[in-house]
Amino acid sequence: FLFETGEKTILYTGDFRFNPSDYPKISYLHTNGEPRELDAMYLDTTFWTQANQHFPSRHESLNLIITEIDKFRKRTADRGHVHIDKTAKIGSEFLIMELAKRYRKKVHVSSDCFNLYDGIQELTSCITRESGETFLHMCQSYGPRIGRRRLPCVQDYIQVLYIRPSAQWYSFGGEFFPVREHKGINLVQISHSMHSSRAELIAFVKYFKPKKVVPCVVPVNATMEQVQDEIDALL
Repeated sequence: FLFETGEKTILYTGDFRFNPSDYPKISYLHTNGEPRELDAMYLDTTFWTQANQHFPSRHESLNLIITEIDKFRKRTADRGHVHIDKTAKIGSEFLIMELAKRYRKKVHVSSDCFNLYDGIQELTSCITRESGETFLHMCQSYGPRIGRRRLPCVQDYIQVLYIRPSAQWYSFGGEFFPVREHKGINLVQISHSMHSSRAELIAFVKYFKPKKVVPCVVPVNATMEQVQDEIDALL
């Protein structure tokens, strides 16, 4: 959100992630091709810490997901279904549109999700409330059903691949795992973040050069004071 008064221009990022090469394309944050002068920036610092220096890009994560889906569909002779965890109301739009385009199938979503996107043509053309129209599902959270061979929204007895896109486990013990499989159940965790990495946050601050930055989230294993001091050193 960009707030403008007669004296101040303030940017509140909310949860966000942009490729640094796309910064010049954000038209409302530029004037005559130059970054807008920002008096303050309220920044999503969820992953500010060193442990989250880099994440795979959204397209890299998408390709990892597609690889796992293709392997599973081949193994099940194209009869298996895929359920992708949707942990937040918004933020999965990129995956929905790209998977629908890749497989030429709509993605089954809940009625609440469908109503949320209703009227956005780019999305409504990619989603359905009818579970029988597709093998791609993003209709619920896993809960206790994880690893079962049957989806509640599909009556036939089928094999199901569960995919959990998340960045929370990507860095573990100093090693990085873009893909993590779980033995004994059809569950694959894919590194996918809807928040900016530390490197992306630093690039964002350096590009727009706000007069002041206010961190909005206390990262794991850090304090707000530490985050503020590190950000202030960039200004």
